[in-house]
Amino acid sequence: MVSGRGIACVAYEGDNGYAALVAEVDVDLQTGTVRPKRFVIALDCGRSLTLTVCEIRPKAASCRARAGALVEEVKWDSRRVTSFDWETLTLAS
Repeated sequence: MVSGRGIACVAYEGDNGYAALVAEVDVDLQTGTVRPKRFVIALDCGRSLTLTVCEIRPKAASCRARAGALVEEVKWDSRRVTSFDWETLTLAS
């Protein structure tokens, strides 16, 4: 069993809100099982027209950032990130 951190961030609707998450995890090297221990999230809800959006956005941001920190793989070329949208998303193996 080893411990580590996954880090992710997400921008909503271009620049209308941001979330960043650090996931502290344990990983069983034999099985590949990841066990989250703690999540820390920083959130800017951005401009919103309804209270419902303000209430939902932290939950949605947390879910999206957790996915990024725990199961998504960031791909790079020699200069930049190349996995930047849903079409180029890859799950980490």
